[in-house]
Amino acid sequence: ERCFIRALNIDPENVEAKAALGVLEDRKGNVRAALQHFLAAQKGSGTNATVNVHLANHYFYSWKDSVKIKDCASVNKNGFEITMTSEFRDRQPDTNFKTLVRPGGELKLNRVVMAVESVEKHKITLLRRWTQDAVTSGTLQFKLYQKTQRFAKRALGATENDKIISEAQFQIARARHALGIFDKAKMYYRSSLEKNQSNVMAQYGYAQLLYGLSHQHSTKEKRDRDRIDAIRRLKHINSDLMPNNASVLYLIGTMFYY
Repeated sequence: ERCFIRALNIDPENVEAKAALGVLEDRKGNVRAALQHFLAAQKGSGTNATVNVHLANHYFYSWKDSVKIKDCASVNKNGFEITMTSEFRDRQPDTNFKTLVRPGGELKLNRVVMAVESVEKHKITLLRRWTQDAVTSGTLQFKLYQKTQRFAKRALGATENDKIISEAQFQIARARHALGIFDKAKMYYRSSLEKNQSNVMAQYGYAQLLYGLSHQHSTKEKRDRDRIDAIRRLKHINSDLMPNNASVLYLIGTMFYY
């Protein structure tokens, strides 16, 4: 770290040093400090692939890249269902919750983050009950992942390094996955793993996608095909890439149980 700071003292416009400091701060869990370094590096060179990949990752988790819909939702205290208010439906009849969030995704209701279990056009069922006071006309916030995809695509256009390409393609895949665009997500997961089979997060994300898709197939043959492929990838993660990870083991157990 001292070497990178010294490099910046000598050359305040050194993009690589700014990016390296961002990586170090990110590894320490200092998200704000990391973002400041990455944005400074991106300002100095918008074509640095490493910087763009890290910015794509940051904005995947950020709520700054989101859409707010005011005065649209109601939920009872200790209830599981968020419903679109009749007043909002009259004002905005074309609004459809299914285009804004998918099962397994997240939303904010009056700034409180909640996990989604299922979605209908005018109703969202939460994974856990709403424990706050009842809401009669609340504001919903949904992630759009536009910045994630934009920075990842910039990274793809700025490098020939297979590992960075793999990471950028993974960022696009997870964004499409989160948005429910499963065919495009599948394509980008595959492309990511073609560049780097050791990309743990791409393997895990692709396994999650395959398992989810296995429930949508109409024939047992197709269901079993995707489920077996998902289990194979998770076992590869557990044995070769990231042994004894709780999330991986839980997902493997879930697939065998059901």
